[in-house]
Formats: sequence, C-alpha cells, structure tokens
Amino acid sequence: MVRDQQGYLQNVVAKDNESLLDCLQHNALSIGSVCGGGGTCGQCIVRLDPSAAISVAERYRLSQDRLLSGYRLACQQNTDLKGNVQLVESPNPKTVSCELLSNTFITPFIKELRFKYQGSVPLDFKPGSFVQFTIKEGQSLAFPKDLPRRYQPYWPRFESATFSHPNTVRHYSVANRNDGSGVLTFNIKMQPAQSNNQRPGIGSFHLGNLSIGTVVDIVAPRGGFNLLDDLGVREIVLVGGGSGIAPLKALIDELIFGLHSTLPITLFYGAKHPVELANHCWLKAVETQHSNFSYQPIGSNASSVWYGQVGRVQTPLNAFVSAHRSLHRCLFFLCGPPAMMNDVTQLLLRYSVNENAIQIDSFSPFTTT
Repeated sequence: MVRDQQGYLQNVVAKDNESLLDCLQHNALSIGSVCGGGGTCGQCIVRLDPSAAISVAERYRLSQDRLLSGYRLACQQNTDLKGNVQLVESPNPKTVSCELLSNTFITPFIKELRFKYQGSVPLDFKPGSFVQFTIKEGQSLAFPKDLPRRYQPYWPRFESATFSHPNTVRHYSVANRNDGSGVLTFNIKMQPAQSNNQRPGIGSFHLGNLSIGTVVDIVAPRGGFNLLDDLGVREIVLVGGGSGIAPLKALIDELIFGLHSTLPITLFYGAKHPVELANHCWLKAVETQHSNFSYQPIGSNASSVWYGQVGRVQTPLNAFVSAHRSLHRCLFFLCGPPAMMNDVTQLLLRYSVNENAIQIDSFSPFTTT
C-alpha cells in the first residue's frame, strides 16, 4: 500500500525484481526523479518502516535524523518492504539567474554552453549535479543558426523555420567543477527532427540557439556524485556515452584540478562516431599532463582518420575488470543512455562489484532533448 501526498492509501502492483521507484512510476504515482534511478538527484524521497536497509546514496543524500525516521530514496529500495510506503512532497527548489557567456559547437551535435551565475551568494554544487531549465511556451528555431561548415555534412537537410512547443522542463548535468567563479558549463546535444512530421528537441534547440548575453532563470544545481571519505585508498573508474560525458568531466575536473588527487582514474568513453566524442582534446591533454589519468575513447563506427578503439564501451571495460586484481577498491561512476548503463551495470555485477560502489547518472530523451 502507498499513501500519496494527499494522505490517501492506494494499492499498487509490483513487478518482479524492480525498484520501488519503477513500481511507483508504472503505477502512475507522482514522484520526482531525473537521474534515472542512480541515487544522484535525491528527489524520490519516500517514508518507510525505519528498519528498511540504507544504501550509500541514501546516507549521502539524507540526514541521519531523516534516516532514523524512515526516510529513504525510492530508487534505492526494492518493493519487498514492511509496512506502507508514504510519498513525500519535494521542497520548493531555489531559482537563480545566469547570463550566457558562450555557446559553441564542440561536436556535430553537442554544444558547450557556459553561463555566469548572477547572484551574490556563492553557488554550492558537486560533480554530477544537474540543473533544471524551464522552456516557456512559444516558438523556437528549427535549425542551428551557427552550425560550423565542417559539421554541416552530418546534419539532415533543413529549411529556415520555427516550431511551436509547450511550456516544458529539461534537465542537464553541469560539466565543470565548482571553482568559485560562478560559471556553469553544459554539454547539450541538439536533437534534430527525424522527419518532416516531427519537431526537434525542445530544450536543446531553444538553449542551443540562445544569444550571448541572454539571462535565464534556472533551478540551482542539485544532486551530485558521492565521493566517499576513504577516497584516498580508492580507484576511480568512469564509463560514459555521448553527452553523458558532462558529469564525468566535472568529476575529473574536481578530482585532478580541485582536489589534486593522485589516485588512479580511468575513463571509458564511447560515441557512435569518433567526431562525436565531446571534450576529446581536453581529455587527451589531461591524460598527457597527469600520469594517474587514463583516457580510453571508443568509436562505435570505424573511420579512416580514427586510430583508436572501435566497438562498444563494454568490450575494453570487460577486459579491464577481468584483469583487475583489486576491484573491491574501485568506485564506478556511469553516465549515458539507459540501455548502455544497464549493460555496463550488469557487466560489473557479474564480476561481483558491490552495488554500493556503482553510481549511475542515467538520462532519457524526455529530460535532455
């Protein structure tokens, strides 16, 4: 039984081997979550019997008092629970203003947008944090107005036109560490329409076509990856796909340039085509300058100008974990399309990696396009 935010009890039907979050969502019960069930956004709060197990993500997201009172994250709990489940209203988020500093294509479809926070009170955010943008009802350009000539062959033919869209919300991960400058960087993948009867990605085209100097209101960064207290004796393994590199880049930025960490860090990063590897030059430079960082880019499709690995990220990752002799020391941070994240998670579990050592920031087209 589930008690909703209005206090009414409702019967729900649970499927085998699903999380409480998935169960609530497929029973059409309203509960916040934008991180794909990885425990990084901290929105899917429920109240359970206080004896319910507590995960690493819950210890990081919820206070000790709330944990003792039975508050948990639905994405971290299975449906085999004692007592009723009580849904909890999320607190009203803080809204802040930011000015767009730059808006640049870094791959044929991904743009890097840099915003400057306009407030006087410093922003507090962690690697893996995400920001909520509200796109107001109206019209947006249906084409990228500043597409570089070198990227035009990758795009479908389009005409100069606009498209109508409703008021909507989109979420994007911050791609830089909090260095105190108030700058927030995002890697936003512009999603072109797949046919004449479809419209392109609402959020990506609206934001991707913003002019320098535009001021937007956003919900302040929330969520973030969990860096354990014993980080100094750990090894970091990052797995990303496509624009999922954003929160992983922020984590690399924090570990190497913020914390000046010397612990081993390995990044496996895949894209359909090598030219779609965002931040590739930055990552190569970091690898060259820091011996503790290893960068393994993988392109799904071969290219005459690509001399790196070809195939799926899972292949080199499997070779890495199968040869590793201290997997218990490793922390895994994943971000990419849900199907890829599921495959990677299952691969790690087959090697007996502890679930608490895997943090996932999965995304879906609904929240990012």
